[in-house]
Amino acid sequence: SMVLLFNCDSSNVFANKALRQAVCYAIDNEAILQNVFGGKGSVNKSYGNDVYGDFVDKWYDEDYYDYDIEAAKAKLAEAGYEPGELHVKIMTTTESHFIRIGELVQAFLSTIGISSEIVSYESSLYNSYRFAPEEWDLRVDNKGAGDYITSVYKYSFDQDMFGGQTQNFYVDEEMQQLLETAMDEKTHTPENIDAVHQAIKESAIGYGLCSNMINYVSNDSKVKKIVYNWFQKAVIGACEFVTE
Repeated sequence: SMVLLFNCDSSNVFANKALRQAVCYAIDNEAILQNVFGGKGSVNKSYGNDVYGDFVDKWYDEDYYDYDIEAAKAKLAEAGYEPGELHVKIMTTTESHFIRIGELVQAFLSTIGISSEIVSYESSLYNSYRFAPEEWDLRVDNKGAGDYITSVYKYSFDQDMFGGQTQNFYVDEEMQQLLETAMDEKTHTPENIDAVHQAIKESAIGYGLCSNMINYVSNDSKVKKIVYNWFQKAVIGACEFVTE
């Protein structure tokens, strides 16, 4: 899933919840899916996609900051900003689809009067800078997990994984407790999963954009073994090919 993370450090403009919500409303996720991935995939209805077994079906019918320019402008005003007053930094990797998403987010922000610049780094520098609050305001990222959408939440928002704060410098003990409850196999229920989803959505600390679909097709007369990395992408150099 492609996501947008907000820098929630107390020194950053996006410590302002209404401003985060303004950005979410300003983004057209369907346009990102169509323009970046050719429509192959789905728009997100949570901070993660609907292929996980613990995805809660009622989320399909909820508003998930559905594209609404007027709502975005109203939230910008609620945050205390006039159009033209803000300039923010969008960080991406150097992968083409990250940069393209960054460009679209930049265009969407301009429609409500927020100017921005895109800074792109190769993966090692990107992974270092994502923990440096002074390096970015918005971050384009991709998130996945093996089996559960609650694991997607965990890998971004579990304070215990990142030295007492989330991956975007947000601290909320109540949300942490909700996450721990939903992650526990004894209390891993739709109600508790929904509670985490609602907390992440309402706070708008991170926003799910869309999920692209990748299909790998092989012929066993040509390929003996396909090897996948942690992100379930084929590692071509590690695969075994028929040589005779």
